Amino acid sequence: MEIFCYDMMLAERWAAKRPGSITLIHDSNIFADVDDRQLAAALELAAERSKALNFQYICHLQFGQAPAPGVFSRI
Repeated sequence: MEIFCYDMMLAERWAAKRPGSITLIHDSNIFADVDDRQLAAALELAAERSKALNFQYICHLQFGQAPAPGVFSRI
């Protein structure tokens, strides 16, 4: 999760300077040892921040790695 947080911080700073020109991509390995609640919270945060700051966030997840729909609280 530390890498996710660091990457989000960089994306937010870059998007503030150059709106619409930032794309942040993560592979499923970044969430390898993360439980469903943490993964859902990270994806919700990425969705909120990318929408607010006009940048694109892409996350490649393995089959079955996506959290159950009931875990999401804000999306």
